[in-house]
Amino acid sequence: MRSFFGRRNDGPRDADTARADATGPLYTIRPDDERLLRAAIALGDWILARDGTTRRQKDAVKRLQDALRELPGTPPPIIAEYGFHVRYETALDGRGLYRAWRVALSPSGIEIYSVYSPDEGIDFEDKVARELNFWQRPHRPASSDGTYFDEWIEEVSDPDRFMEGSAMFGVMAEFEMSEYSS
Repeated sequence: MRSFFGRRNDGPRDADTARADATGPLYTIRPDDERLLRAAIALGDWILARDGTTRRQKDAVKRLQDALRELPGTPPPIIAEYGFHVRYETALDGRGLYRAWRVALSPSGIEIYSVYSPDEGIDFEDKVARELNFWQRPHRPASSDGTYFDEWIEEVSDPDRFMEGSAMFGVMAEFEMSEYSS
């Protein structure tokens, strides 16, 4: 089974991840992480309130929100993701920009991220300066390859603003039970 993290979900990848740490929480949540998690849960509230969100999507969002609220405790063994994406195109040549904001959880960990992908090339430093890629694996410290925390939080606070002028705007929410637990 494929996980939402783009790799095959064959359970924990090493003994440290497979072993439950009886002396501490599965995840360590720092103050900045709490702000990000609150924004991620609020993004789920926005998806739940949208017209057109299906029952299946609502179920996925609620399950992932419930799991996020359990942190730093052990969330249920689920694979879930929700978020939204947008594409802008110029009228002259059809070139554009794809952006996405997502929240995901699996037995492999938590991932809160955004995508900034213009049709034209972009150097890595510029790309990272416009994206968030936050992740935390069980029993490991959180990591991020950028500094886009505040921007991500602000952007997901009002996703409707990204609809204006977009060629495409969509919401996604998916969920499945995992046969593996952390």
